[in-house]
Amino acid sequence: MTEYDEEFLTYVYFKGKGIYMKRIKAFIVENKLFSLFFLGMAVYYAVSMFAIKPWYDELYTYYSFISRGPVYAAIHWPVPNNHVFYSVLSAFLDYLGNPYIGLRGVSFLMSCANMLLLYQFAKKFLNRFFSAGVVFLYVAVWQVNNLSVQGRGYTLAATCYLLALLSLFKICKEQARRRDYILYALSLTGGLYTLVSSTFWVIPVCITGGITLLFTKKYKTLWKLIAASVVAAGLTILLYAVIWLAIGSNLMSKDPSGIYYGIYQVKIILKTPFEALRTGMEYMLATPYIQGDERSYIVKELFHYLTGVFNLFYAGFGAALVVILAIGGALAVVSACFSRKKDETSWFFHVYLAVSTVMVPVMLVIQSVQPYYRVFSFLAVPVSLMLVWLLKLLVERVFRFSEGEMVIAGKYCCLLLLGFAVFELCGSSYHSQYAERETEIADIFRGHTENLQTCFPVDDYQKYVLKFYYDREPAEVTVTDAQCILIPKEIYDETKEIPQWPTLYGYGAVDTVYIKDHFTQVNESEHYELYIRKE
Repeated sequence: MTEYDEEFLTYVYFKGKGIYMKRIKAFIVENKLFSLFFLGMAVYYAVSMFAIKPWYDELYTYYSFISRGPVYAAIHWPVPNNHVFYSVLSAFLDYLGNPYIGLRGVSFLMSCANMLLLYQFAKKFLNRFFSAGVVFLYVAVWQVNNLSVQGRGYTLAATCYLLALLSLFKICKEQARRRDYILYALSLTGGLYTLVSSTFWVIPVCITGGITLLFTKKYKTLWKLIAASVVAAGLTILLYAVIWLAIGSNLMSKDPSGIYYGIYQVKIILKTPFEALRTGMEYMLATPYIQGDERSYIVKELFHYLTGVFNLFYAGFGAALVVILAIGGALAVVSACFSRKKDETSWFFHVYLAVSTVMVPVMLVIQSVQPYYRVFSFLAVPVSLMLVWLLKLLVERVFRFSEGEMVIAGKYCCLLLLGFAVFELCGSSYHSQYAERETEIADIFRGHTENLQTCFPVDDYQKYVLKFYYDREPAEVTVTDAQCILIPKEIYDETKEIPQWPTLYGYGAVDTVYIKDHFTQVNESEHYELYIRKE
């Protein structure tokens, strides 16, 4: 490379850097209120990431997958409650050496990204004030806040959802390049690879794009969209096939009655890949995370179930939200009929709102399932958009403002929604601890870490806490070999309530008489007693 080439590349680099800085500065100036709110929430999430202690599911994820590296996380699936893609990404962050960043760093980054992505998506259809209001409502959702920095995959799945929507909008407007189709396919894949239950938003997204393109007679683009969706399905199957191979070969090598008993897993995969694939797939399908029920029961309880879902959005407003969304969905259908030939942007928006409102209850009935409420945290996106759209319609119809006056009205509505968001976020439930027993274990070990490597783990809580807080993975020792043991008081104290979940005491009966004779109690808390072996 010549000196001239180096000077040219340096010029291009700094010029490009200057352009991006100017764009960022212009964005902040134009969107002051949103930018200040974004900065405040980023600080809020950063503080929450360290201030709120991780609970059982997070610690299990860290112990079983994240701390073991990205390759291990990508090929192991012992239970349906494993969010594979999240664990893989987090395993890379864990190399930074801080367990909080390793466990929750991805969720923190995605929570910040989701505010920006939702704002950009809303601005396609609403002015900047109403769009900021959408973000305020979204952030104020309790379920969104609760999962914002948890070491789980729900926030990452929401990011994939928003990326898919932004890509789909460009595709339906026929403004998409090849990279937009790639991003669309990868977003669907990422969502499903994180959570299988992402089908509850993947299918509505695909239907939204299909209806939009079909009724606007953009058949060529429709075929491209279908092709991208098929690619996403293929990639998802391929990623899960790796897990199926690992599971299947592991089960076959551990089956005493099989011909592959004791054979190394790689050899099994190379010798009989389809058998390993089938075995792994059957195992995964035989252990569903979401249990089904009779369809008649699902239909009967649908309103009550959806009320429960939305009560975790804004406390006490669950039933009202169900009714409002039903009305909004009907209005979106009517608006779509009137806007199809007038405005493609409005047509896409109305179709999206209508499909998003209708498809979740339809899918619940078709599949005859009632998933955990947190599965539907992604609904905070269409719900916040729907509520602000209805507010905008109400203001337009009641006051009949001009376009210029609607900007001013949007500003006042935005401030009103900001006040509501701040009020909700100040509620005690939004920043309360949810890991009492886990934190108690971490505290009682503090100051007695020298013998933790030979600690007898009475329950899984202890194993996970030791790994996360002290980077100690206790050896599988017996009570007679242990130097340290932590006893839950409910083992011998009938007045103490035995936790119903998760299952404890999986390592055999604890001989409390032997422990009293050979160990010295060095610490005590509400539920535990810590013993160190006598000299």
